[in-house]
Amino acid sequence: MLAIVIPAYKRDFLKKTLTSFVLQSNKNFKIYVGDDNSPNNLSEIIDEFRRILNIEYIRFDNNLGATDLCAHWERCLNMVKSEEWFSMFSDDDLVSTNFVESFYRINSKYPGYAVYKAHLKIINEYDEVIDECKKFDTLTTSCQFYHNALNKGYKARMPEFVFNKATFILNGGFVKFDLAFRSDTATVVKHSNTNGFISFNDAEVLWRRSFINISSTKNKSIKLRRTKATIEFLIWIEKNAEVLGFNKTNFNFVTSQQIVNLLRDLLESKNIFNALLILKISWVRKNLKTILSSLVKYKSMDRS
Repeated sequence: MLAIVIPAYKRDFLKKTLTSFVLQSNKNFKIYVGDDNSPNNLSEIIDEFRRILNIEYIRFDNNLGATDLCAHWERCLNMVKSEEWFSMFSDDDLVSTNFVESFYRINSKYPGYAVYKAHLKIINEYDEVIDECKKFDTLTTSCQFYHNALNKGYKARMPEFVFNKATFILNGGFVKFDLAFRSDTATVVKHSNTNGFISFNDAEVLWRRSFINISSTKNKSIKLRRTKATIEFLIWIEKNAEVLGFNKTNFNFVTSQQIVNLLRDLLESKNIFNALLILKISWVRKNLKTILSSLVKYKSMDRS
């Protein structure tokens, strides 16, 4: 059975999210909502759906997501009881009506995988699709996924993935970074490194980019934390390259341009410590001359 886990804090779109599950063609799933000590009255919304959804709700005593979002994901996952599969959803995203049905069908057709993925589309606060997103192949290896997501313009978030719970926990759960930024990509890479993941592109998850989520904020402090999280993510990839099945010699897991962009963000914020943190990546040290040359060129262009 499939568990839909919703770490919740905002109420703005929660009713729409739950309604999209009411409309599922296959009802063989259970929803777990973990209230991150929200100042909003989420229980009022949950009560509206108790008779029409198999739903369990817990309001936690502290707001953990503000300091450690992955830890909040973990305690929400711990709510799951006997369900074999889970999707770590969001309190503002939507799904197509065939999401559950399509997952069971693809799981039956391609058994033996620990990770499955629906097609992702990005919507705004008005439910309008603003990015159709590229579709992944039916079978994607962890290395292909990383390369597609970081270098080829493919997009991925957490809600469109379905994980085998037992395997997920056995392999160490979520990969944690500040704000959970890049945690979704790293977590998928980690748990699909054995035999890849299977996509069911006939079903869609509509991930919401709105004025209230972290990814759309222009707050300088948040931007800096995201930059640091990206550096820590790249350090993690390089450190675990062999375990993940990546070939350190032949696999370019980052480009000079990406490093230059990170350094520019850090230097503009005068954050020298985190700029030095990037030197922990051996690829950066080996290509430092090229990177510094590109950085000087961009600084000259900025002055002109």
